Amino acid sequence: MAALINNSIGYTYNFPIRIGGMVLLFLGLAITLTGWIGLIAGVFLALGGAYFAFTGTGISIDLEEKAVRHYTSYGGLKTGKWVQYTTYPFVCVMRKERKRSKLLAESEMEADKPYQYEVHMLSRSHRGRILMQIEYERVEAERIAKYFAEEMNLEVVEYQSPGRAKKRGHSEEGESESKKHHRHKGDRGTTRTSPRE
Repeated sequence: MAALINNSIGYTYNFPIRIGGMVLLFLGLAITLTGWIGLIAGVFLALGGAYFAFTGTGISIDLEEKAVRHYTSYGGLKTGKWVQYTTYPFVCVMRKERKRSKLLAESEMEADKPYQYEVHMLSRSHRGRILMQIEYERVEAERIAKYFAEEMNLEVVEYQSPGRAKKRGHSEEGESESKKHHRHKGDRGTTRTSPRE
């Protein structure tokens, strides 16, 4: 089992912005050929275009330290803050409507997939979430959720609104206390039984 998992989620910016970044990149490269002044301006323009075109996001998981971070990746350099995931004992798959591009026509395959399926780590109350992966097929999202659960020793659950999850938690605690109370009551009954009987 790998001690460190790096999982790419996707690009930071949507497709039209990435296309704009590519245009800036090639324009900047072209300007660098015009002279020294053009060289400086072209480099900055090309770097800015490359940032919008190629910057991606992902998640790193340190299994030994039980820490996780969302990272931004640019030119192979990953930056992000590590946090402990011990307070996120669950993993789930959430269905959301897919963001559609208003500028570009969609293919038939894209049009047939109006939803995206997000794999999240969940806090006990389901209020805290950490995005781990985005897929367009539920089966694949569920497979990835199961993989993360096995690697990180998490429990796969269905997402519930924070209010329902909290109510369920109190209900489970109440049932546990009730069982404990009945068990103790039974113990006391046994203790009080006369030896003569």
